[in-house]
Amino acid sequence: MSPPAPATPTHGRLVVLVGASGAGKDTVLRWIAQHPGDFPGVHVARRSIDRPAEPSEDHEPLSDADFDALLRGGAFALRWRAHGRRYAVRHAELEPLARGMHVLLNGSRAHLARLRARHPDLLLVQLRAPDALLRARLLARGRESAAEIDARLLRNARLQAALRGVDVDLVNDDTPRHAALLLQRELALRLSPRR
Repeated sequence: MSPPAPATPTHGRLVVLVGASGAGKDTVLRWIAQHPGDFPGVHVARRSIDRPAEPSEDHEPLSDADFDALLRGGAFALRWRAHGRRYAVRHAELEPLARGMHVLLNGSRAHLARLRARHPDLLLVQLRAPDALLRARLLARGRESAAEIDARLLRNARLQAALRGVDVDLVNDDTPRHAALLLQRELALRLSPRR
């Protein structure tokens, strides 16, 4: 009698997408969320941010008071600060991991160490774009001055040089669909159950 086949892992993996502002992380994740049939077994985590809603990013907009109340109530599984804002992820957004689904999260390069401590098996995906394209995307967003954008690009160069442990490195210089399909291919290679 042959031994039983190994059980399929019941816990999914956290896939953290990092990159500079303007690299297209939110745009790619929004495309993936809108095409769930192309990404079976994948959940896109929605972040909570103390910033009003805006068309370029699908997040839960919270006032300072609401953010504080949710924080005190233990609603957040993850939280960090970046660019003068507070970011968080509710427990419910990570719950699909326990059901064997993989969770895609737009994360922060500056806070990876803390995230890795909680999720040591996370898959780190870096999304990059050429500086000229980053600048154009940030200008089109209209949230910052040219000087603030220059400062972001300098910070990006420092963070990118210091980034370690990248599992997947993707260049997003085409359409969101193209970047999403590149990511889909990489996830299929790295997250498929081993036989």
